[in-house]
Amino acid sequence: MMSTTEPEIEIMQDGAVTDPSEARSALEENILAKGKNSYYYAHKSTLGLGGDTKNYGTPPRLLSRSESKVEGTGRPKKVITDYAWADSGKKVKVYVTIEGIVDLTDEHVQLEHTKTSICLRLENLKGMDWILDIPKLNDEIQKATFKLKQASNKIVLLLTKENDFSWYDLKKE
Repeated sequence: MMSTTEPEIEIMQDGAVTDPSEARSALEENILAKGKNSYYYAHKSTLGLGGDTKNYGTPPRLLSRSESKVEGTGRPKKVITDYAWADSGKKVKVYVTIEGIVDLTDEHVQLEHTKTSICLRLENLKGMDWILDIPKLNDEIQKATFKLKQASNKIVLLLTKENDFSWYDLKKE
C-alpha cells in the first residue's frame, strides 16, 4: 500500500512559510514542493524564497518621467517600398504609384533632401502618412524636386546629379 506524505510546513525566522500552497511565486512553489530535486533549487540561495531580490514582489515603480520630443500627427505611417527608378543622364527619376494620389495637392507633399539622401512624405493620403526614405543614395545630388501626375496616380521625383555618370543602383550599400 502506498503512503502519501504531506508537505512539511515550517515557519522560518523571517516569517516565511514553507508550505507550497503559501508560496509567493512559481519559483518558490517549485522549490518548496520538490526540494533539492527542483529544477530551480540552484537559484534558491541567490534569489531567496521570494524570487527577485530587487523587486520584492511589489508592482513596478516609475523611475523618471520625461517629455516626448516626437511630433506626431496621430495618423498611422506607412513605408513606401514599391517604387521604380531610372537613370536619365544628368537626372535620376524615381516613380511612386499609389492609389489616391488624384486627391493629393502639393501642400500635402514634403520632399527633404541632403547631398546623399532623400525623404518623401505624403501627408493624409487615405488617412495615413506615406514615407519613402532613402538615407544613402548612390552618389551626391544637387537638388530634388517632384511632379504630381494625378491622372496616372503617380508622383515623380527628379534628382539632379552632382556628377554626370550612370547610376546602376539607386541606393548605396
